[in-house]
Amino acid sequence: MIKNSILTFIFSASITIYSFGQDMQRTVTIKAYDKSLEQVLELISDQYDVSFSYMNNELPDNHVDVDFEGISLDHALSNLLEGFGYEHITKSGKVIIKKKVEITETPEVVEQDTIQEEIDEPILEEAQEVDPGNPNSHVVLGGQETEEMDLPESANEEPEAIVDLENTQEPEELSIEEQQVSRYQPGSGVVITYKSGNTSEEYSNVDQGPFKRIFPHEEDSLIEKTPLEKRIAHFGLFYPFSTNGFYAKDYINNISLHLFAGYSGGLEGFEYAGLASIIKGHGRGLQLSGVANLVSGEFTGAQISGITNVTWYDFEGLQLAGITNISYDRNLGAQVSGVANIARGRVSGFQAAGIVNSTYGESRFGQVAGVYNYAWSLNGLQASMVANSTGNIKGLQVSGFLNLANKVEGVQVAGFINDARDVNGAQLAPFLNIAKKVHGVQIGLINISDEMHGTPIGLFCLAKRNGYFDLEVFYSDDFQANANIKIGAPHFHNIFAFSYETDYKNRWAYGYGFGSQWGRGDFRLNTDLVSYYVVEDQFPNGGFRDFELNLLSRFRFLPSFHLGDFGIFAGPTFNMMISEHTDLESGMIGSDITPTPLHEYTRFGTNWKFWIGYNVGIRI
Repeated sequence: MIKNSILTFIFSASITIYSFGQDMQRTVTIKAYDKSLEQVLELISDQYDVSFSYMNNELPDNHVDVDFEGISLDHALSNLLEGFGYEHITKSGKVIIKKKVEITETPEVVEQDTIQEEIDEPILEEAQEVDPGNPNSHVVLGGQETEEMDLPESANEEPEAIVDLENTQEPEELSIEEQQVSRYQPGSGVVITYKSGNTSEEYSNVDQGPFKRIFPHEEDSLIEKTPLEKRIAHFGLFYPFSTNGFYAKDYINNISLHLFAGYSGGLEGFEYAGLASIIKGHGRGLQLSGVANLVSGEFTGAQISGITNVTWYDFEGLQLAGITNISYDRNLGAQVSGVANIARGRVSGFQAAGIVNSTYGESRFGQVAGVYNYAWSLNGLQASMVANSTGNIKGLQVSGFLNLANKVEGVQVAGFINDARDVNGAQLAPFLNIAKKVHGVQIGLINISDEMHGTPIGLFCLAKRNGYFDLEVFYSDDFQANANIKIGAPHFHNIFAFSYETDYKNRWAYGYGFGSQWGRGDFRLNTDLVSYYVVEDQFPNGGFRDFELNLLSRFRFLPSFHLGDFGIFAGPTFNMMISEHTDLESGMIGSDITPTPLHEYTRFGTNWKFWIGYNVGIRI
């Protein structure tokens, strides 16, 4: 029995420890732009419920761009912290962030017949150190989970403590590629750029995704080192059947004309091909083809094709295609296509597509699409017929159905739903607005937020953490028993009302309205506007059938005194009754629920009454 109890206790403790520990191998996707290390850690903590432990004043202020997709949490943290000189360990259910400590080994003392010698691993070239005090320092991180890379066998072998001088060989020098693999393990599939002033060092091993590069890196490096010759004209059918023959990649042309496909080392002018135009280097001017334009270097000017345009490095100008435009580096111009535009660099310009626009970095001038827009960060306009999605937006987001955003500084306008994390501005939707923090206004049928620091306007408004919620029970001059539920924000809240007549005909009423509260101390003032449908029958009969015009509308001006959440209020009401109800016995038009009115008249079968009343009650 005792043995079973002990085993049960050990099993329960193991389950508890496992439940409260951090699963470092879970798959995560993290995107952040221009955030400090502390802000990125807070983002990871919110999205994946990870508990971090660190000293705030020890973390550097350098900002970082992060784009991790489908990699493990441990892998992501290793890549993120490595550039700052930090590391992480897991202990007691928390991830502890600490500075990386360099460990130096003390050489062992050997006997006289042996020679003590310290064996070091090959020294790898170190990246430029990030200066925490330099606000211009910047780190860019991004990557996808890839298979583990194999290191050279020499790098994995443990060094021996005693070495024979006669047989000692110099450590084998690693190639540049081997050094990069060793240096960035674990961290395959990551770009790290350290910038300080006008200098920068960058290592790139990013997964190129579904669109592989046209030419291998080795050939590109040879072209960049070998100066290309210039020729005025280049004519032909297709490579190598042209005036430049097999050496077409070694020439920069001013004019290039090919019946089917053209291939050259560069362009400074005009190029036309009936099917495809391929530039292995850089280009400047106009590239025109019936099917595809492909540039492996930078391009400035215009690319026009019937199907697709592709550039690998910086593009400045216009890409115009019948189906797709793809830019792998910065696109500082415009992409216009019939189907899709894809910009995979850190910066893109204006995009207009019949179906989809996608920007992996910052869109500076906006996106317009027939179906869907996506951007990591956007300044300007994002408009589509169906849906928009972006990380951070400064400007206007408009869609026919759905808008999604992380942070909005501007306006979200949707035909159905807006959903954002932080809003500094406005959300406008006919049905639903959702946000975590709002500094501004929400206008829609339903408005939901975690924190409201502004005004929600709609039929139902809810602020979960700092919202306004009150229950009022009071007596009035017309209905003796009344209850109101108020929910929303202090500046604007919804009122759901119910009233009951305790004598005479035992009539009842239900209504809806909105109000505002002025002041948050002991003395407060509430102004409300509520409209009731008065049921001329005993409760609960007649509430939702045989409708007739029988509306009581009132404006309430109610000062109140509060002790904590409990308050007492009393004040005047200004009332208007519009009724087409006809008494079956007397034949009189109008409800007699009202006291003696200040003014009354009947016209076209409708009775109008106006009077001043009062409300007295409590608020909790």
